[in-house]
Amino acid sequence: MAGSKEQYVTKPEKDFKRNRKVTFYNMMWFLLFIGANSISEEIRRAFNDKDFSYILGTAIVKSRSKINISAFEQLLRKFNDTLENPKEYKRYSVLAVDGSSVHSTVPIVSTQP
Repeated sequence: MAGSKEQYVTKPEKDFKRNRKVTFYNMMWFLLFIGANSISEEIRRAFNDKDFSYILGTAIVKSRSKINISAFEQLLRKFNDTLENPKEYKRYSVLAVDGSSVHSTVPIVSTQP
């Protein structure tokens, strides 16, 4: 998706074009794994590298607003394709109901494409 990010942003000619720390890939990764803490705490948790320590919450909010809903729809489709033997309930995939873990072939530790 990062290679064709133009189709997933609101202004393809402008959004995520400059060389910045909050890239399209990093932003999507961050949004997938964000927890319930404050934005600044989640930034520290997700980007614990010293190169990312100066990212502000406002930069995350601004970058998030540049991404279309179609990016998340496509990401969900790609994620569902990685699931092994998904259970279904009324045509919906059930991943976990009771807090159990979800097994996927997608690695979740990388912040680089």
